[in-house]
Amino acid sequence: MRILALIHEYPPIGGGAGMVLDALSKELVKLGHEIDIVTALYQDLPEHETLDGVQIHRVPCGRKRQIAPFVRELWGYVHATPGYALSLLQSDDYDLIYGTCILPGGLVARKLHRKTGLPYVLTTSGSDVPGHNPKKFAFAHRLMAPIWRRVVTEAAAVTCQSEYLAGRIRAAFGGPVPNLHIIPNGIDPESIKPRPMDEREKRILAVGRIEEAKGYQYLI
Repeated sequence: MRILALIHEYPPIGGGAGMVLDALSKELVKLGHEIDIVTALYQDLPEHETLDGVQIHRVPCGRKRQIAPFVRELWGYVHATPGYALSLLQSDDYDLIYGTCILPGGLVARKLHRKTGLPYVLTTSGSDVPGHNPKKFAFAHRLMAPIWRRVVTEAAAVTCQSEYLAGRIRAAFGGPVPNLHIIPNGIDPESIKPRPMDEREKRILAVGRIEEAKGYQYLI
């Protein structure tokens, strides 16, 4: 299968969504699939490179920060990448468009779907779902509510990692979402090598933003 993936940030920039796509892409290549990723250019990163069999295309989008982007940088991705991604789709045979995050990746995926007829699937990351990160994106979600719903509705499938996120998506629609599927994040069991019992210490490492939705209050 030939897949065109869309994401506004990919390692070494960005956060969890890019890390998930990085791991997923490498596993897809191992299974014999081909994948091209269209993402944002940042500083002196190469515009084109191949890593572990994954073709990475970086497009100038006005990205200024290595960590979480500003909203205007997300819009920069929406405006800068469709033309480039369409040229890739027209130059080779692809089977699927994959958008990481309903916005902005899903919005670009829907544009390409409407021009080519190729199906697209989406994976949510949290902040692209209304109500998950209201301090940063509440206004943007209110402004984009109608198009957000169309992006989700026209997707062949939408996946999320938890019942919590699925509930947020259903709440945004005010009811069931037939193409919504819950697929928890996976792990590579070979990468987990616990120490012998007599060497273990009672310590827990948690990594993430300090905010209520992350649930550190329950862990503590």
